[in-house]
Amino acid sequence: MVTGYFDESGIHDSAIVTTIGGFISTAEGWDKFNRDWLAVLNEFDISCFHMKHFAHFLGEFAKFKDNEGRRRELLSKL
Repeated sequence: MVTGYFDESGIHDSAIVTTIGGFISTAEGWDKFNRDWLAVLNEFDISCFHMKHFAHFLGEFAKFKDNEGRRRELLSKL
């Protein structure tokens, strides 16, 4: 058995493009992914990852504003 997680973008009325992305894995695969993901969040002292916040240095991502190397490292590890 597998489980999938999907996310969409661009479903509001003014959007001219809609995208959907997702991943499918086994329960064991998701357990490993979750452990690895949380380890990276802990390493960078962030509670969760939202690209719209990260891209604009909002909230807990403000600390990355003047550190492009650290931003790239976070994205690479995620």
